[in-house]
Amino acid sequence: MIALLFLLQLAAIIAVNIQLRKINMNQAELQQALADLGAQLTKALDEIRAAIERGGQTTPEVDAALANARTVAQALDDLNPDA
Repeated sequence: MIALLFLLQLAAIIAVNIQLRKINMNQAELQQALADLGAQLTKALDEIRAAIERGGQTTPEVDAALANARTVAQALDDLNPDA
């Protein structure tokens, strides 16, 4: 009986360990995805700024793109609480 309880506890510990590894992998994947998205947003913002400097006034499309980039950047910032 004690051996059976020990085996059940061991199986539960192994199951928890497997879940923790999956969570850590998912966090690593999410971290990479957020880094990639941050780089993409930075590139888009740089392109928008360059277009503004070249053309003086912006088109409605550029204004919308800038607003969208800011919205996405704020949403990303909101995912990680400030220290």
